Amino acid sequence: MKFLELHRLEQGECLVLADESGKELLMADCGGLTGGPLDEWGQGASRVAPSLLERYRRIEKRTFLLSHYHRDRFSAMQDILLEDKNYFSAVFCPASPCDRRGHPLLLEYGIFMEVFLKDGPGYDAAAAAPLYLFSEAPGYPSLESLRLLRAGDTFSVGNVLYEALWPEQKKYPFGELFAAAVEEMNVCVSSPFLPPEAACFRQWKEEFCREWLKCGEAPSKDAWERGKELLAQLPVLREELSSMPFAPDIREILNRPVTRSAYRWEADGASLVFHNRRVMEASLDDILLTGDATPETMDRISSKLYEGYFAAKVPGRGLPSHWSHVFGEISCQHLLISGPSRAEGEEAIAGEYLELSSMRHCTFPEACRWYRASGRSCNRMNVCYDLSGQPALSIKCPFVNGEKPDTCGCRIFIVSETGVRSCLCDGLPAAIH
Repeated sequence: MKFLELHRLEQGECLVLADESGKELLMADCGGLTGGPLDEWGQGASRVAPSLLERYRRIEKRTFLLSHYHRDRFSAMQDILLEDKNYFSAVFCPASPCDRRGHPLLLEYGIFMEVFLKDGPGYDAAAAAPLYLFSEAPGYPSLESLRLLRAGDTFSVGNVLYEALWPEQKKYPFGELFAAAVEEMNVCVSSPFLPPEAACFRQWKEEFCREWLKCGEAPSKDAWERGKELLAQLPVLREELSSMPFAPDIREILNRPVTRSAYRWEADGASLVFHNRRVMEASLDDILLTGDATPETMDRISSKLYEGYFAAKVPGRGLPSHWSHVFGEISCQHLLISGPSRAEGEEAIAGEYLELSSMRHCTFPEACRWYRASGRSCNRMNVCYDLSGQPALSIKCPFVNGEKPDTCGCRIFIVSETGVRSCLCDGLPAAIH
């Protein structure tokens, strides 16, 4: 790789990886800067970092990868496409996994959310986002650029081939609580004694899911066009169904705190997890990206992982809830930790990462108990094995000492509106904190 940049954002993550030639890049997720009050889910109006588009415009081919359908992962990506619809030559999104009966429960949940809770209290635009992949409105990718990925699929950035490890497409292990909530909503619209509109909705939902899954298996213009036709029927469906006798019951299910928490955990668990496919031996291209993968997801893919990586992004912004023992069982020269956003308040990065021998690259050191207590970087006395010549303490890195970025051996940088820094998070200008 030529460089790997992890952006400091107020909402979500953005990681940019350039191939060795510097002519192609992969942008994994793109949260943004926030303004105004946060909602109950810790999300507010998001805007793209002003310098983000221009920073990478010189690179010839740009690919975007969405790890999972949470608003803090794609809000600023939509801003980018609104400004320049051709900014990305390809857009990769996670496929919607299906349970043992072949039902895409995350997609079904999004449909119920969009039809019965749209514009109401508790509406979650992220849950409904997969529906709008059929949209040609500004800010959404076109069929020509879009591809849905599931375990086993591959894609290339430069001369590096990457392989998706998760999510599995079939017989996906949804949690019982989430599966029960979706089933309960399906039961609400399944009685033969309901008005005919209920049967029309069931038929529409089944057909929409079928066309969405077709596009995931192989992008098809026919499926795309039919999906657009079905999507256009949503406003009429919503109006017809809003006053049906079952509508309050479905809204109550969607608004249950336990249902919404279960959805968010399932969406995290279905994150796209991928790494490079090794050609011969270990190299600087050995990189693992995990989205917001849950500990259960990491357990399920553990047998597919390499014994070691040059760099690995930890799941869930490094929060304790997403810590996985798997990171203690594989070796990583560098850990990438985006850190809790302001939505998480005082919650700290999981302390287990401090016990690993890896160099740590954090966007929000103020979320680290070590940093708050000592005011020093946890990497200060670590040995860096990527320095030219021979391994030495990280404080010996030429870039740390003010030289040009190309003198940084690991080529991993934290980028913020105040500038670019290395693995040492102490001695920073006050403006970055």
